[in-house]
Amino acid sequence: MVQTTDDEANSMMKQTQNGTIIEVEVTTNGRKFGLRGIDPWTQRLKIKLTQRAQDNKANQELIQETSRLFKADVIILKGSKSNKKTLLVNTGIDKIREVTSQ
Repeated sequence: MVQTTDDEANSMMKQTQNGTIIEVEVTTNGRKFGLRGIDPWTQRLKIKLTQRAQDNKANQELIQETSRLFKADVIILKGSKSNKKTLLVNTGIDKIREVTSQ
């Protein structure tokens, strides 16, 4: 997966009553879904998607694959029409750190 430091993880994630908010940046039309590390400038988790950004397919893949990865419900809070998105993952911040640090 990706290697993240505690400082990087803290800047891209925030624990709330409803779960963990994660700032992500997606790239579409790739060969394989995956986490690609933290962008040093935007402090967002980079996620590679296989679907194109047409007919909401990339957003659907993002929700399905991150839900599978984190074993929790995921919704897009902001950025449904942008490559920079804010996700709400219905799990604790420790679970997110565990998955992103593998």
